[in-house]
Amino acid sequence: MDDYRLQSVLFHQINKKGYSNAAKLMQEVLGVNKSSAYRRKRGETPLTLDEAYKLCKHCGITLENIIAKTEGQIVINMASVDEDFKLQLDYPKYLLGLLRYITSLPDCEIIYLTNEIPVCYFFTSPLLAAFKTYVWGRNTFHQEALAERSFQPELFMQNPEFKEICREMIDLYEKIERTEIWTTSILRRSMAQIAYCRDVRLFTDDTTEKKLTRNIESILRKTLSDKPHYNKTAQPRHLYYQPYFSAEDIILIKTKGIPVKVISTFFNPDYFISDESRLLSRSVIRLDYLIRKSEIVDNEKAREAMHKTMFKQIRDKSRNRRLTEQNILGV
Repeated sequence: MDDYRLQSVLFHQINKKGYSNAAKLMQEVLGVNKSSAYRRKRGETPLTLDEAYKLCKHCGITLENIIAKTEGQIVINMASVDEDFKLQLDYPKYLLGLLRYITSLPDCEIIYLTNEIPVCYFFTSPLLAAFKTYVWGRNTFHQEALAERSFQPELFMQNPEFKEICREMIDLYEKIERTEIWTTSILRRSMAQIAYCRDVRLFTDDTTEKKLTRNIESILRKTLSDKPHYNKTAQPRHLYYQPYFSAEDIILIKTKGIPVKVISTFFNPDYFISDESRLLSRSVIRLDYLIRKSEIVDNEKAREAMHKTMFKQIRDKSRNRRLTEQNILGV
């Protein structure tokens, strides 16, 4: 590793943190004299790993990021789903915390490329929000409390904390100016989850599947409407439809038009969050390209066409299920 290159990157990051006099900082943090500090600043004396660590710790910089930038790599923050989401409301609370962060930014904006109905819309339906929370907890986060339990929506819907999460989730989401890019597989995951729970008898009655499907249909009608979706004071929503191919989920977070963080999945349910400039730049290029290749849904004709496409997916899945059941029964 080029020691001078490492020190140059480190001192650049220290300066960005507001420490304009690196030599004086080293005198205070490392306990070296003035001439030793300036030799380190000029690269004549290499910083030891321990010295670099002390400077990073004092300035709130991650040493791994400095090393990665030196070697042309990118450091990302992985979500540790096995440790972070043990209780059934942990993940909805995490999503709510993320929304609170975004809406705290001045002139907040997101570009949301999604293979599923944007997650916050699920929380407009307590039943569907309860179902998604149950599925996430049981199958993704392996929560023991849900592992052997059938889907019992009342355990969620009668919980005052869950009700408040649902209310605040959509209220905050609609305070964000957002560009949503829906792909052709927008319903696939949720419909497959419903079918799975039905097939392994995780529903306690025969009406649950129909109720969940009707809730999805209701969300589609509202989100494809030209009227305010759920909040009369909602920020603008720019909707695009990408009918040609699926893509990874990406949420690009902006403040005052400047990208500050990117959230992306690379293998469900694993995802990462990063503010690395190169990754932000690549995400901007990727999303701009997809927007250019997508169809904007900004008039009644476009909304109706997308509506028909989405509902055809629901009807086709229901029809295929009935045919499969008939074949099994020999009807």
